Amino acid sequence: MNRAEEMQGKVNKVRALLQEKGAQGMLIGQQSNFSWITAGGRGFLGLASVNACAQVLVTHQDVFLLTNNIESGRLMEEELPGLPIKAHSVPWQQDSQLGLAAQQLANGAVLQDTQESAWFLGQRTSLQDEEVSRFRALCAEHAQAVEGVILRLTPSVSEFEVAGAVSEALWERGIEPISLFIAADDRISRVRHFIPTRKKAIRQIAVSGCARRHGLVSSMTRMVSFGAPSTELKVHHEKLLQVEAAGWAALTPGAPLSDAYQAMCRMYQRLDMPQEWNNHHQGGVTGYQAREVRMQDQTDFPVAWNQVFAFNPSCPYAKTEDMVLLGKEGIELLTSPTPMWPTLQAAGHQRADILVL
Repeated sequence: MNRAEEMQGKVNKVRALLQEKGAQGMLIGQQSNFSWITAGGRGFLGLASVNACAQVLVTHQDVFLLTNNIESGRLMEEELPGLPIKAHSVPWQQDSQLGLAAQQLANGAVLQDTQESAWFLGQRTSLQDEEVSRFRALCAEHAQAVEGVILRLTPSVSEFEVAGAVSEALWERGIEPISLFIAADDRISRVRHFIPTRKKAIRQIAVSGCARRHGLVSSMTRMVSFGAPSTELKVHHEKLLQVEAAGWAALTPGAPLSDAYQAMCRMYQRLDMPQEWNNHHQGGVTGYQAREVRMQDQTDFPVAWNQVFAFNPSCPYAKTEDMVLLGKEGIELLTSPTPMWPTLQAAGHQRADILVL
């Protein structure tokens, strides 16, 4: 299936929803939904944009790109070439008229994607084979980029320097670095969201973040020690791998996502890290957002085949985070370590170990 065929299939799903709702059109303007409906088109202007700079209007007969004259030509030429979509633009001074234009083009009532958020969430997290293929490629290259940078690090490197090098390596691969977390030495023990600072790494460093391409988002973390790792780092890194694997093992199609969360909490308890899950969220389902659903004790979101998950257990000494696909043959690790990275076996999976430099 090519990209135009993928988009057409998604348009057909939206039209079935319109039929069910008795509406004449659907305006799709959230960045995550824009990338989903266009099979990977980039609608953002800023990396953190929630809304796209254009909207896709799906009617019973047509599909339109609604935007202003600044964006229309660029999007049609660079982001949406060959797709079943027509451009309808207004002068940038008349952006406020796009809603009226949508009603006129649809010849009736128009829904917003925000009004059907649960439906779009289900679509974004139930991945088609083409989306799975794009996810595999993204995750593999994310790991290559991050690990390639880390392998060249030397003591006294600053968190800012690591963030810059990782960002460059990702952009070289056409991947957008939408979040970067770098922790040198004791910062991994003091904070859970380690926004980069000028602090220099002397003993150890954690490199973490989320990367996006074709709208899909990959997340991963790697731990590094300059010289032999401390006992605390080594022991807790291995414990967290067991916590993460416990969550993976609990992923059962049809079961609520809370099952995985509860399994991870039990493993924390067994490994003498009680209540550690209360100090940071444990991740959840991913897709066109870093966490489409963040799991908690009562999260009833149903697990399904072809979903991708990013769990991120942490403690004051370490953090682990990788991407996995729940496929018919079991758990597939998408952010597998590259051949140059040390590995260890944890709960039946070949996992990234602490890199010693």
